[in-house]
Amino acid sequence: MSKRCIWQKICGVGAVLLLLAGGVSEAATQSPTVQVGLETSKTEHTITANVPFNVTDEKGKRTYVKLRANQKAVIAIGKKGITINGKEISAFKVAIVVNSKSNKGILKLDGTPYRGNLCIDHRKGKTKLTTVNEVMLEDYLYGVVPNEMGYAWPMEALKAQAVAARTYVMHDMKKHASEGYDVCATTHCQVYRGKQKEHTRTNQAVDATKGEYLTYKGKTILSLFHASGGGYTENSEYVWGKREPYLRGVPDYNESPWEVNVTLDKLASVLKARGKSVGDIREIKLSKLEKQPVKAVDRGVSGRVRTMTIVGENGSVQVSGNDMRSMLGLKSTLFDIDKRTFEEKESGSFTIKGYGFGHGLGMSQWGAKAMADKKKDYKEILKHYYSGTDIKKIK
Repeated sequence: MSKRCIWQKICGVGAVLLLLAGGVSEAATQSPTVQVGLETSKTEHTITANVPFNVTDEKGKRTYVKLRANQKAVIAIGKKGITINGKEISAFKVAIVVNSKSNKGILKLDGTPYRGNLCIDHRKGKTKLTTVNEVMLEDYLYGVVPNEMGYAWPMEALKAQAVAARTYVMHDMKKHASEGYDVCATTHCQVYRGKQKEHTRTNQAVDATKGEYLTYKGKTILSLFHASGGGYTENSEYVWGKREPYLRGVPDYNESPWEVNVTLDKLASVLKARGKSVGDIREIKLSKLEKQPVKAVDRGVSGRVRTMTIVGENGSVQVSGNDMRSMLGLKSTLFDIDKRTFEEKESGSFTIKGYGFGHGLGMSQWGAKAMADKKKDYKEILKHYYSGTDIKKIK
């Protein structure tokens, strides 16, 4: 990672750096980096570091402030641009970068510790600051894996998660390019909490698989994952409409059954709110969930609901499984309607019996745990959930 990398991608002219004394290590220049969008809703940030650091311009040629370890640098929006500890500078786009030798320099953004660098940018036309963490890929994964999978889980499952997470960010690197960074820190991309959530076991899983990622016919895959497949994962075209040869439905090793009681009035109400009013509900037409692989036209190969018909006193309407999940807050689209409870309309409610948690594409995390418990290694887990893939290593 060169010093100029982040400026070219994010900051432009008139930026300010926060630079830890010592500069960039040689190892850092050889490792891929990720720009993670951390915060876009604040007008002020307080920065500290565990080593001495400087506030400079974007090229590191002009030093605005020199600070000792644990001193504060308050970066805020001023009347004419950015202020540093209350002093106005002539920059509207502010970059803050933190570097150190041996990767031991840790930056705190409003008390939260991060590895790597920061860039704080007052983007044109915005009333808030855009704050980005530029971090080496492997260090980024230290802050991702423990937020996606429990650190106490079997090591082989954690390794599988590390490879899936590494592959996902490599495939989806430009998801937020228009906003000034590569990926966000939420479930929209991957949950990232910096150094505060790191654990020695998840760091060990990242280190043990360093540089490894998944490919299909030589190309990096979209390595989707979810909590539980509910007994069977799904073909991508039945969830997102696009067929991916490596996202095929396969047996899962975790069912995670669940039930939800829904009142007929609630179903009628949510349909009405979506412009699909049919009056009082009379019937729900949906084929019975059978043993996988399922061949019913209204279900995917896993049995996840593709479409269903709801009949009411004023007509009928087709509803997708995804819409049903969204409207009723269901854990997944792998469900069946308990016809017995539905037919007992005097109760005013019916029961939905479902399985799994999440979209059902790619690796099931609880399924990975179950496979690891059965002494399967991480490569076996990955090749099971991502059909026809190879594991490559960044050179």
